[in-house]
Amino acid sequence: MSSSYNINNIYPKPGIFNGTVLSGSALTVDATAGGVQFASTLFSQNDKFVLVDLDIQAADVYVTYDGTTPAAGNGHILKQNAYLTWPRARAQAAKFIRTTSTSATIYASPSAV
Repeated sequence: MSSSYNINNIYPKPGIFNGTVLSGSALTVDATAGGVQFASTLFSQNDKFVLVDLDIQAADVYVTYDGTTPAAGNGHILKQNAYLTWPRARAQAAKFIRTTSTSATIYASPSAV
């Protein structure tokens, strides 16, 4: 019996623009008042890239997506060693702050589906 289902690769691919793999960027998440964000232009090289792969390194962080300041009691906790794939708009809107006295690093790379 044959199947009528199409099988597609659901995993993201590295972002490539004009034959060049787009590089990622590391963001240091410290205690900066108001939180820190990725540069607004980081993921805007090409509108075909709608996903961002994130890797949380060294410590947990708080994150908000609505423009408010992340802090204990306001925002989500992203755990150290988490690997996430977000829509580009969420990555651009996200504000981060560390949860303890240890700063974290978030490495982000644009990807395509």
